[in-house]
Amino acid sequence: MYEAIASVYDQWMKHMDYTAIHGRLLELLGGDPAGCRVLDVCTGTGTIAVELARSGAVVIGLDQAAEMIEIAEHKIRQADVGDRVSLRRCDVVGDDDWPEGPFDLILCVGDSVNYFDADELQRFVDRSSHALSASGTLYFDVNSVHKLCEVFANSVYAEELDGCSYIWLNRLASDRATIDFDITIFKQKSESPDCWTRHAEHHTQYVHTLESITRSLRRSGLEHVSVAADFSGNEQPIADSWRWVIEARRSSKRDQYRSAAITA
Repeated sequence: MYEAIASVYDQWMKHMDYTAIHGRLLELLGGDPAGCRVLDVCTGTGTIAVELARSGAVVIGLDQAAEMIEIAEHKIRQADVGDRVSLRRCDVVGDDDWPEGPFDLILCVGDSVNYFDADELQRFVDRSSHALSASGTLYFDVNSVHKLCEVFANSVYAEELDGCSYIWLNRLASDRATIDFDITIFKQKSESPDCWTRHAEHHTQYVHTLESITRSLRRSGLEHVSVAADFSGNEQPIADSWRWVIEARRSSKRDQYRSAAITA
């Protein structure tokens, strides 16, 4: 996956509110990320990793797609932040080891978590919990059940972008547990504008409920969980929200005292 998509990925992701993501991540790092350690899981083309490094954080980016890492490396050189960003090709839920923690922040955005099945989701959460500092935060987003099962469902999308076009076929499984994406991409050759190349990729995303995600987090010791419908954390999720943005961390002593007081 992402071999053909890598070169057009940033065009596809223009809808992503990277400003809101960066702003919220800075808040989670206390407003001043200088010297903070960040792990960017499924870093993709490195947009967020580079911005965090520009703000002073020390970032390690993980991704399985060599083509995505190549683009991210180019961005790092352009931004001149190579002293604060390192990249590693890694199967983030496979046998490959993660970098040694602790990390003040672990993030995974762009609905990458939907590519994990239930066991892989638990492995991702377990690894995150193990690698987080005592006060660290796990921040990730998920395509909601409504979006995958009601909006995408069984449908076809097509779009023409600058230098590329695509046809996107969605097929929802009968048990509504997974959805398959068959994506056909047409890329225009820069040296020959009248010539286009055709590429095909197959992706599968898994449908996760908020309840199952919360159980996985708490099973890993991440008891303090909050959910929003936007990356800034301001919009409350509703029944037809397309995205859930989840923040999780271990309960602080203050949280524990508050919980005990409420129980009493």
